[in-house]
Amino acid sequence: MFSAMIRQIAPQFFTTDLPATLAYYKDKLGFDCLGTWDDPPVYAIVARDDHRIHFRLATPPTPNPDKYADELLDAYLFIKDADTLYARVCRPRSRIHASSRRHALALARICREGL
Repeated sequence: MFSAMIRQIAPQFFTTDLPATLAYYKDKLGFDCLGTWDDPPVYAIVARDDHRIHFRLATPPTPNPDKYADELLDAYLFIKDADTLYARVCRPRSRIHASSRRHALALARICREGL
């Protein structure tokens, strides 16, 4: 058995609007921005509950007719007390949808499909 272990894996998502993505994750989802790189920013890291997500500025993707519209990037979260998080994040006036900012949002499926 190995004594070393992986404690965490941080996904890297692409965004076409880094300031809007950071504002959304901070204001709607409760993440803190740990840092940005360059001015204007081209890379950022956000964190919540000791987990990090990295964002990189990218050009809009070229449409691929062989892919489904929702087949971009996914992240699956294993959440303690998901009902409370759902109630907080998916309350009225806190709409969650990835398409408006073209960034991957792990909680989008929770809000669209339920728990």
